[in-house]
Amino acid sequence: MVSGDQSKIRTAVDKSSKLSSEELERQLAFKNAEIERLKGQNELLIASHKTMILAVTEMGGFPMWKRFFERYQTALDVLEGMGAIPGTGMVQFTSREKP
Repeated sequence: MVSGDQSKIRTAVDKSSKLSSEELERQLAFKNAEIERLKGQNELLIASHKTMILAVTEMGGFPMWKRFFERYQTALDVLEGMGAIPGTGMVQFTSREKP
């Protein structure tokens, strides 16, 4: 019996064997460009996410932000693994006093 993944691989191989090498190279270049674009978007989203958390923390609201994820520990673990949550070396902000 062939698994779903094996079936997908065989379908891709069958399909690719019918394409010219130039077409395969074109498709590969397109896919590589798409991967690079998505990597760039991912890096931007991670940087934006970290900045947002730091801004919330500066206002004293990190516990409130984290509260939304309490039931979703897996999501927090993924965000931490992506580097999207500032680490323990994060700067602790205090509330600003007006002069």
